[in-house]
Amino acid sequence: MKKSCGICNNRILNYSLYLQCSVCNNYIHIKCLYNVDKTSSIYTERMTNCWICTICSENIFPFNHYANNDEFLHVLSENVYSYNNVSFEILNEKIFNPFELNEGNNALPLFDIDPDIQYFNEINQCYGVSDYFLEDTFVKKCSALSVHTKCFSIIHMNIRSMSKNLDAFVHYLSNLNYQFSIIGLSETWLKDSNVHTLSIAGYNQENLYRQEKIGGEVSIFILQSIEYQQRNDLNIFNQCIEAIFIEINKDQIGYNINVLCGIIYRATTKSIVGRWILAQKNRGGLFFFYNFFFCLDFDIPKSGREFFFSILWTLLMCMRYV
Repeated sequence: MKKSCGICNNRILNYSLYLQCSVCNNYIHIKCLYNVDKTSSIYTERMTNCWICTICSENIFPFNHYANNDEFLHVLSENVYSYNNVSFEILNEKIFNPFELNEGNNALPLFDIDPDIQYFNEINQCYGVSDYFLEDTFVKKCSALSVHTKCFSIIHMNIRSMSKNLDAFVHYLSNLNYQFSIIGLSETWLKDSNVHTLSIAGYNQENLYRQEKIGGEVSIFILQSIEYQQRNDLNIFNQCIEAIFIEINKDQIGYNINVLCGIIYRATTKSIVGRWILAQKNRGGLFFFYNFFFCLDFDIPKSGREFFFSILWTLLMCMRYV
């Protein structure tokens, strides 16, 4: 029986190089195929792998007859955006619901990687475990716990330039659908020319920033409904550490004692934070008269980090803190 090519219709000779379609069983010269020669894997592995000709693949994969990649992508994009909008009612009736992809911890790309276990695991056993959330899972968690915006709350971010990233951060906060009582920012990179133009609606703010050069710096944003006073006596701003503090009256947030909130940045040696805490502890029992909320942003020294955490943890155990 004479065989002919399904593309050029010429005869398939005994010495011809060809492929046979696994679906229609037609024969095709490899010279009639785009970018295929006798060294190509689809030809050298033809005895073990199935091959589908262009005609058959068109019935399975639309636009597959375009050999040129640019033409293929162009036609594909035109048809993708020409589809009619599908209603949510129709989507909900489908077996595969795309809106269920974000359900549960498996929605996280690295859901099985726990930073508390993967990093510093030789010292983390006594310090608890953290939970990590995407925006939608955070909203669901707050709803499940019946958490409302009247609860006292605090969030911290190393923003690395407020002028560059503040808008994106505010947009991120809007996705959380929750109004935090306190927002702490480190590495604000503020200067005199922009400190009064960068703000968050609905919040008062206090800043510590450098006059001579840009870098580091800390800011704290307080919900406008909360009355507070600055604690400049606790603030530190030097080459070793940058820290800003405020005090909130206990009646403002329903606590039994007043609250101190602080943002601490740039502690780069194992003893700096420890020395600061010890200094405050010796100031007439400061830690025993306040609830503390600390946002710490610093480099953990690779050498001696166990000692660093042991000091910090021991002293925190002596305080009323959250």
